[in-house]
Amino acid sequence: MTPLSASLANRGIRCRRAAGFLLSMAAAASSSFAQTPAIGAGASACSGYLTARAKEARTGNISDSFVHVSWAQGYLSGLSFARSVQDLKPLPLPEFATLGFMLDQHCRDLPAEPFYVSVLEVWKEVLRKQAGQKSP
Repeated sequence: MTPLSASLANRGIRCRRAAGFLLSMAAAASSSFAQTPAIGAGASACSGYLTARAKEARTGNISDSFVHVSWAQGYLSGLSFARSVQDLKPLPLPEFATLGFMLDQHCRDLPAEPFYVSVLEVWKEVLRKQAGQKSP
């Protein structure tokens, strides 16, 4: 084998290895994405949020429910911001404590559902209230 053919053969091996590596990375990347419209606290069941709220009532420690309500604030903020991108007026969102009480109600109604479903129910409620405030 000539030095040139040996060099080309080595390049071919390196290219196949690189291509295999890139294909494996692409496969890993596609499988590492969540298969739900929400991740983090939003993907957990409402019953987990209700358990955290019950623990908060017993201990006064809000750290567990704080994660959920903070997640909900971020999700709702994103939905409100998306309205502004569509040239719609962003909606006023409930304060932290009010949001917690709204989520309590929705999660009690849907304890087995993912938490984000209750957050979307709050969003629908905000939209309904906004529509009701418009003058005819």
